Amino acid sequence: MPKIKLSCENCNVEVYRYPSGVLNHIFCSRECSKTYLSNKMSDMNKELNPNRMTEKVKENIRWSHLLKGEGKAYPKIHGRHAHRVIAEKKIGRKLKKGEVVHHIDGNKLNYNENNLEVISSQKEHAKIHNTQGRFSGLLKGVTL
Repeated sequence: MPKIKLSCENCNVEVYRYPSGVLNHIFCSRECSKTYLSNKMSDMNKELNPNRMTEKVKENIRWSHLLKGEGKAYPKIHGRHAHRVIAEKKIGRKLKKGEVVHHIDGNKLNYNENNLEVISSQKEHAKIHNTQGRFSGLLKGVTL
């Protein structure tokens, strides 16, 4: 039996399928399928529960999850490392490619904007740690 010509429900690209392979939805790839279903679910959530996930609610949820893990990874805000987001807010622009955020006191869990410094490159950042020592900020005021 010959294939029939159909179009992808997400991007309208022509696809060919055997009649036995035609089910409820036709997609040209898994990526198109995921995009279509994600958009469909987002639209359905907005329609059924318009006041639930406002931007303010999303922001509150993100901040409530901050620092609740095991401390093995940096917490994230909108899928980005928290210290980078806070540093961008501090300097008033997006970080440029190659720029690194340095924790002045050496504590990677201290997100105070006064503790964050933007360094132009990883090379410069490494120089700071080589001259000051990796954990020098943690030992300020400690006498041995």
